[in-house]
Amino acid sequence: MKYADKVVLIAAINTILVAAIPYFAVFFKLSDDAKTRTEQLVYLSAIVVISVLTLFISRKATRNKARIEGFAWGYFYNFIYELSELIIEEDANIQLGSKRLKTAASEKKEVSEVDLQLEYSTEQIRMLIIVPRDLYADYRLAELISNIFEDVIITPSKNTVFPIRKKVMKGLEINKGGRKSLLLIDTPPTTMRAMKLYQESCCNVNHNDAFDDLDKKSKTQFQKVVNDCRNFAPIFKEALEYIISSLSAGMKKQPYKELINMITIDQLIRNIINEDEYRVLKLIGDNIGEKNKNEKQKVIEKINSRKQHLIDRIEEVAIVPL
Repeated sequence: MKYADKVVLIAAINTILVAAIPYFAVFFKLSDDAKTRTEQLVYLSAIVVISVLTLFISRKATRNKARIEGFAWGYFYNFIYELSELIIEEDANIQLGSKRLKTAASEKKEVSEVDLQLEYSTEQIRMLIIVPRDLYADYRLAELISNIFEDVIITPSKNTVFPIRKKVMKGLEINKGGRKSLLLIDTPPTTMRAMKLYQESCCNVNHNDAFDDLDKKSKTQFQKVVNDCRNFAPIFKEALEYIISSLSAGMKKQPYKELINMITIDQLIRNIINEDEYRVLKLIGDNIGEKNKNEKQKVIEKINSRKQHLIDRIEEVAIVPL
């Protein structure tokens, strides 16, 4: 059952219990018998307690869901939306190292016809968002995997009407069956990290310390945060899918759902990297200490040794036929 469905179910149970209290009071009519009155009191008290508990749980769950959805809306409109608009409106300059991959329409007169023919058309550009399953080992693995791809710089044209600064994503050029395409990739590390840091701050867990360096109380709190965060990435992905689908329905030009694709980290690494090979990432800290660097390096070596398999998987699941 999805997290959102659980919230709805809990709220429904609470509503039914609250509505049922008067009927229970009528059904269990007061009697002179003390035992009967005691039983009535126990029944009614149990209903009230369950009602209060379900109300508390549903409110907490709803707040968490709203908070994560807020992260998704912020990520979309502050990053994905801006990039999508630049691409769709032919207002983006895209560069990979010294190689120009796309020139904004208003600047094409400054580029030779030969060079323009080597660039990607708007229809050949896709975006891929890799969503972790949790905000610890999987989040860090996604971030490390992104390092096997080169940085792509996306800047608005000099004449753009969009107040947008340059953006950085990862890039992968794909040529399959004589058809080439450019894939822009994001993990998204900043937004996922913000969710993780917020939960740790609420529980007074030091972000920089590895698990082994935490005191007993902090270790208990850390495990609680890890368990809570397992629900967050699916909510984030579900919210993004809703935004993209809703906005695409009313678009006259290229819909976002044709431009943007999402996969989860388990889709990407299935049968390529198993959990035992990277779960150590969950227990390291955020500092750049020697131990943390060494543990990350071990995982990076595994990723690099399977780089082509990961690229093949991305080509398999991420590219919509052009």
